[in-house]
Amino acid sequence: GIFDRAFDIAGHHVYSGASVGVVLGRAEYRSPDQVLRDADTAMYRAKAGGKSAWVVFDEAMHAAARARFQLEIDLRLALEREEFRPYFPPIVSRADSRIVAVEALVRWEHPQRGLLVPGEFLHVAYEAGLLAELDWWMLEEAGRHLAAWRRRYPQHAELRVNVNVDERQLGSKQCATDVAAMLERTGLPANALVLEVTESVFRHEHGQVAESLRDLKGIGVQLVVDDFGTGYSSLEAFAASPFDGLKIDRGFVQDMETNRRHRAIVRTVAAFADDLGLAITAEGVETAAQARLLGELGCDSAQGFHFCAPLPAAALEQRLAESAPIPALA
Repeated sequence: GIFDRAFDIAGHHVYSGASVGVVLGRAEYRSPDQVLRDADTAMYRAKAGGKSAWVVFDEAMHAAARARFQLEIDLRLALEREEFRPYFPPIVSRADSRIVAVEALVRWEHPQRGLLVPGEFLHVAYEAGLLAELDWWMLEEAGRHLAAWRRRYPQHAELRVNVNVDERQLGSKQCATDVAAMLERTGLPANALVLEVTESVFRHEHGQVAESLRDLKGIGVQLVVDDFGTGYSSLEAFAASPFDGLKIDRGFVQDMETNRRHRAIVRTVAAFADDLGLAITAEGVETAAQARLLGELGCDSAQGFHFCAPLPAAALEQRLAESAPIPALA
């Protein structure tokens, strides 16, 4: 086709491609905007399929578009109606199974669809521009709950909470200031807050993201790299960054008993963390064999269904009140 050949523009060869969305006449169309809307939907489906292709809009796409639009409306109402809930998977000490920290994860109690996990709605929140509000709400809720638990249960006075933050939050000049304000409002000590970031932050060796990381470290917040080993980051950039720990991605943990390569990666990452004086946590632990192997490889702490599923705030508080080690599942 025409796009297989280069275009000659001012003596330069330029290659291009095209993704096309096709709409056939439908009786329900009442305006050009409706036609363009559906053509746009089909065009993006063509792009998602590998680009330089064409897709005809069909009823399945129409239903998916309606469902996505309704989900966005529901999300906006959910923020107003306070339908979001923090859930807390415990992070336990590998030595004695004590709860040493909790991670804060968001769940949505949808009035019709029940309890939804992030994969079912966060992408829509991002596209609709609602993710920032939800992220800051989550940070506030996590801080409020943990501060109360630390005061209420002196035996857990050193408990920490891990909260995920993304590049968009770190890209704000107000990031550290806003976090400090949250700590002041909730009464949570800065060193009790652990912010988890992905390896993508290492693309920003300079600029606002790097400045935010330095400022957060300056107010005493702890920083951890989440899903370490999946982002192809520079080890040199990581070693030069102000992090306190890292989390080994569940993808390396779940088959480490049978996958020699993944077992070697876990062993290498654990040794790397030890050499740099970093805490290390393994995610996605589901079996006793994985837990034992991680202990042999030097992991400080772990989380996963082998120890405990994510708990709503009331259920976690009951565990804290009992103040007993979490019994690992058989």
